[in-house]
Amino acid sequence: MSSRRTLLACLSTIGLASVSGCLSMVGLRKRGYIQWKWISVEHEHEDGQLHSEKVLDASLSHPVERGAIDSWVAEEYAEFVDDTDYPVVSESFHRALARQNKRVNYGIGVCGSDFASRDERSGCLNTWTSREDFNRVQVYDRVEVSEDDGRFDVHRVTGGETLTPRP
Repeated sequence: MSSRRTLLACLSTIGLASVSGCLSMVGLRKRGYIQWKWISVEHEHEDGQLHSEKVLDASLSHPVERGAIDSWVAEEYAEFVDDTDYPVVSESFHRALARQNKRVNYGIGVCGSDFASRDERSGCLNTWTSREDFNRVQVYDRVEVSEDDGRFDVHRVTGGETLTPRP
């Protein structure tokens, strides 16, 4: 009887390991580095049409220089951002954005070999995320993310010290 229980326990363990191995292979979680952060807002024009515009942007510099970041914030929101290279959205900043606009969208771009197509060594994906995850990451950070319904969920963040020191 003991060997039957041992065999069943082994088979169930092997089954769970196989499923978790398959899930990691289908790419539910991907690793890369943050190459872009932005905030866009949507507001209604007088003609009733929605208009979208970026109000904050932080990205790898172009051409890429080790540790350099290109960043800016719209003048009307400058008082809310201490450092445009390493933006964090406070509750008061979020309220100001939400009060003045119909919708506020937070976006991040992640690059790495997990995002590459078959013909490439590296690729990128830029998509929406929550304000909380936007605040958790900075340009150059190494991350582990999953994409669900066109949005990134950030599962793990490692500072980008290998690329650039964070203040």
